[in-house]
Amino acid sequence: MYATLAVVCDYASYSDDGRLNILGILDEASYPRYPAIIPTLYVVVCFSASPAEANTEKKVEVVLVDPDGAELNRASQTVRVEPSGIPGRRSAINIIVQMQLVELPAAGDYAVAVLVGGDEKRSVGIRFI
Repeated sequence: MYATLAVVCDYASYSDDGRLNILGILDEASYPRYPAIIPTLYVVVCFSASPAEANTEKKVEVVLVDPDGAELNRASQTVRVEPSGIPGRRSAINIIVQMQLVELPAAGDYAVAVLVGGDEKRSVGIRFI
């Protein structure tokens, strides 16, 4: 399973017909003073899984690290890889992860790592100024 897309945003949801909605993608944000607290941060990850991974469960973790590499926040969920329905076709899995009360100790370059089974599949950088 690999990540085809990973973004950090202000809000994300699914529409009634299953479409993924992403609002306010963050790559840079400013705060008047630090430490700063973000009430809710959303991380959206789209995965592609091989047919061999069908009918399995994967633990997905999203980890926010500060400029020194210290972990600030971690959220996880288990996803089930469903067969695509077409023999030989990869399965698409979209997830939305919420991180609550994210505290930023100082301005700098932060990263959000996406781990599946403990292996990093993607990393997204965010600059807080």
